[in-house]
Amino acid sequence: MFSKKTSEVYVLRWTRVYDYDVVGEEHRRDAVLRIVSAGNVAGEGAKMVLLSARERTGADALLEEVAYVELSDRPDFNDRFVDQLAFPV
Repeated sequence: MFSKKTSEVYVLRWTRVYDYDVVGEEHRRDAVLRIVSAGNVAGEGAKMVLLSARERTGADALLEEVAYVELSDRPDFNDRFVDQLAFPV
């Protein structure tokens, strides 16, 4: 999921949850999925490609396998996209 304000990407990450009893002792509960910021991954990727010939070669090879498909001009895209989001309840 992308934030519209920045290039920041959000991902689902398993996080351990702890409870504390009256005495203050820590008790581990089950892990839960949380939405967390992955940071500016576009900026990090740009730095990697600029600083590493190996990463540049990998990016060039990937271009041969990728095809761009414009979805934003489809009138039903946003509705269909939101319908397919599977956030845990």
